[in-house]
Amino acid sequence: MEWQAPEGCPEATAVERRVEDLLGRAPEANELRAVGVVHAGPPWRLELTTSIGGRRQQRTLRGNDCRAVAEAAALILAVSVDPIGVDGSLEAPDVPVLPIPPVSPVSEAPGVDPGLAVTPLDEAALPSPRPPPRARPRVHVRVGGGGELGAIPGGTGGVRGGLAVVGERMLLRLEGSYWIDRLAEVGDGTVRRGAVVGLGTVGLQGGVHLGGRRVRVPLVLGLEAGGLRASGVGLVDARRLTLPWFAAVIGTGVSWSITPRVALWATLEGVVPGARTKVRVGREGGSTIVHEPAVLGGRALVGLSFEIPSPRVTDGGPSGDERSR
Repeated sequence: MEWQAPEGCPEATAVERRVEDLLGRAPEANELRAVGVVHAGPPWRLELTTSIGGRRQQRTLRGNDCRAVAEAAALILAVSVDPIGVDGSLEAPDVPVLPIPPVSPVSEAPGVDPGLAVTPLDEAALPSPRPPPRARPRVHVRVGGGGELGAIPGGTGGVRGGLAVVGERMLLRLEGSYWIDRLAEVGDGTVRRGAVVGLGTVGLQGGVHLGGRRVRVPLVLGLEAGGLRASGVGLVDARRLTLPWFAAVIGTGVSWSITPRVALWATLEGVVPGARTKVRVGREGGSTIVHEPAVLGGRALVGLSFEIPSPRVTDGGPSGDERSR
């Protein structure tokens, strides 16, 4: 172990003994390598680099005094070697804490009046510790599929894909959906005749999510726009039309992180069309309505989301380990 600390801090031998006390044994040869550099404070700052089994890791610790960061360093080193053994040793009341070596007295400089008053340090003038950086919003690619009832005759299935920006509590989604065409029949059904109706939309949703990093429950509101496709089947002079579609959407669901960057999601949505566009067949003056979207529709979808890795911060910015503290 290499250890650099200002005078008055626990020395390397004290930190090594504390690691041995927590482990209940001395680390084996080449079991652990560590380099610690303590910068004077307040706040006191420790830059700790560990190497275990060829895996190198860097951490930055801060504390109100030097003994606190040294104690934290000893605990990190011990847990890195044997977390189970350390858990048992922490329950023992007789484990000593790190001592602070005495500070050698400072001799008076010649020519300095020993009675000279020393102005106390104004703690308010000291710069306050830098607050931890806020978590950056993360960008996800979302893909999925499910069912729809209300906009398409008899209900149908469809697919969805898009992007989501997820913050600490807020989220924003931009997604497109395609709902498969279904036939709205005319007559008694003995002849396949009527209009095939489908829907394509682009929607923007925003809201909040509850829960933690692994399981979240989103609550969103949004708007979508698109086209209600209709084409005649079995009719004279059949045409294909695209009718405007606007709707308000409210949704909830759940998202479960399978891995740190992949999540499984499920969504339930309620859809309220802004205008109930009617699909008609026949000629002017004798047309028949074959389909009209419901006042309130519903959707259920499941899918996967994939987080896009964000670039690492460099040029003096916090490292990944420091951001994760």
